[in-house]
Amino acid sequence: MSAESEANYRLRILHVSDLHERGSRENEHWRRRRVLGNAWERNLQEVLQDGPIDLVCFTGDVADWGSPEEYERVTDFFEALVERLGLGRERLFIVPGNHDIARPIEKEAR
Repeated sequence: MSAESEANYRLRILHVSDLHERGSRENEHWRRRRVLGNAWERNLQEVLQDGPIDLVCFTGDVADWGSPEEYERVTDFFEALVERLGLGRERLFIVPGNHDIARPIEKEAR
């Protein structure tokens, strides 16, 4: 990168949070599709029109109850997202939230 292009470089971070994947407990699939279906794709396309994304930061509540089933389902979401953005997994940073732990386990510790 030349000195001029370095001076004009913008670090672009896509910040996402609160997916709350519910797995088989999801009773209203239409709500999730309304937000993460075509509207999500249009939003990503609009964001990408301003240039590539460098990092994705997901800050909390990937899951709803921290169950393995919820994480299995959300893995597809993250894989599709980084692929859509042309990023490797090393450009995805996930910060756990309060719903990302299996709350029924070790109740005494909480």
